[in-house]
Amino acid sequence: MSADSDWGDFLTTDTPIGDTTLTEAVAALPEPSASIVESEISGAVDDQDWSNWHADSGDDWADSAQDWADYAVENAAAGNVEVAESAMARAADHASIAENNYTVSDEYSDAVADHVETAAAEVDWATSGTDTSTSTYDASTYDASTSYDVGGYDAASSFDTSTSYDAAE
Repeated sequence: MSADSDWGDFLTTDTPIGDTTLTEAVAALPEPSASIVESEISGAVDDQDWSNWHADSGDDWADSAQDWADYAVENAAAGNVEVAESAMARAADHASIAENNYTVSDEYSDAVADHVETAAAEVDWATSGTDTSTSTYDASTYDASTSYDVGGYDAASSFDTSTSYDAAE
């Protein structure tokens, strides 16, 4: 291309297009894994949005704190000590608000990482080939209508009849 090239010249050059064909099949996640991953990714996106918002808010408050500090310096130089002290107090308040926003932003960023790790772990588990039919959980004693394990609960006496404690002690 020459220095006088236009967009049309760029588009007509022989630029090879990369092969984007998948080389192997992509396995679909089984339910409920797909729902869990979708929920975690959605949570990560939402938390990242909040992290960004708090970081931007922190920047705004930090700018305001600097403006108040500059105003305090100007007034101190002019001999307006009370105004300078008040402005410095306001600057400190705004700096504190900025710091709090940055802290919250970091907390949301940490939550993003947690969501992504949870989603990745769910994908790893779902694609690991683990046979859920060989689970060590005894599904025959679980009562879905009451959401507890009915194998160790005596409904007549209203207490756990399992060996989780020793009544003699």
